[in-house]
Amino acid sequence: MADDKREYIGDSKIHQSLAGQTRGELNQPSQAQLRRAKAQAMQQTMFAIPIAQNATVSPEQQERKVIYDLEIPQIYNFRFAVRQLKLENRRAEKFQRPLSVLIVGFPELPLIKDKFSSHAADACIKEIGKALVEYVELGIDIVCRFADEKFMVVLPELNGPEATMVAESIRTHFEKSLVTYQQYKIPIRASIGITCFPKHGQSWKELVAKADLAVDLVVESGGNAFRFGPL
Repeated sequence: MADDKREYIGDSKIHQSLAGQTRGELNQPSQAQLRRAKAQAMQQTMFAIPIAQNATVSPEQQERKVIYDLEIPQIYNFRFAVRQLKLENRRAEKFQRPLSVLIVGFPELPLIKDKFSSHAADACIKEIGKALVEYVELGIDIVCRFADEKFMVVLPELNGPEATMVAESIRTHFEKSLVTYQQYKIPIRASIGITCFPKHGQSWKELVAKADLAVDLVVESGGNAFRFGPL
């Protein structure tokens, strides 16, 4: 009886030991569980990062990204400028109000890039943007980059003679000014094409196209001048 008891006790200890080991294994997370937990943690981190970044973007920064040119912060980007030009075109047509478009070309910019550097050309472009906004009223008038060496200026409520006054002021400014880049003083000249609604076209596309053509004709004639687009 004692032997049976000892055998039973010993057997119970073995079972207890095995049971404890089994419970310990059950309490240990499996490899699948570990992988699942790791994936969830990574997913939470991935989703958390953009939220934290977006939270740091102010409304002013978001507005600047949508409206203004990223390289020339003083002027509008092309997409926003065209959107505003379309609205001004519709308003001019509906209420029969004047509207003028200037395309301002700087044919020296590619030469400056080749002679000095792309950084020198970029410096000239930024100075051009700063200068153009001095001759318009932002919030009413529109200035944007039109092409590599061209800018667009939209003048709501200005007729032909008034637009020529703005064009001559811009031309004179660049005729008398030099852009400073490092030790260099770089001259740039403005060639300007002008179109007016409704004389030169009914649609904004026609106004822009004819003003652009006028710039090319000015450049072919030697530049540093302005002229109206074809009727």
